[in-house]
Amino acid sequence: MTVDKTLKYQNSRCVVENTKCAAFVEICSPYNEFYILQEVKAYVLRVLLIISLSIIIAAGLYLLWKGIFRLSDWMNEMEEQRARQRHPRGAML
Repeated sequence: MTVDKTLKYQNSRCVVENTKCAAFVEICSPYNEFYILQEVKAYVLRVLLIISLSIIIAAGLYLLWKGIFRLSDWMNEMEEQRARQRHPRGAML
């Protein structure tokens, strides 16, 4: 006994044509193991993408914050040095 396994794909679902075996329809259903594993994999990858983007954004904001503070401190040091150079007696008091 031969089983005709002609498939057509419509709207991302498998449609069986001219099949003589009822078990073949189960293989092609959208709820088989492979389809469910693909959905789980897609969901996990999407969650990992969101988590990694969140970590990257948080790290970038942290480094930006630290950089702004370092720049502010450096500018204050430069201002103090200029004040010392202009008024050497005022710095000694």
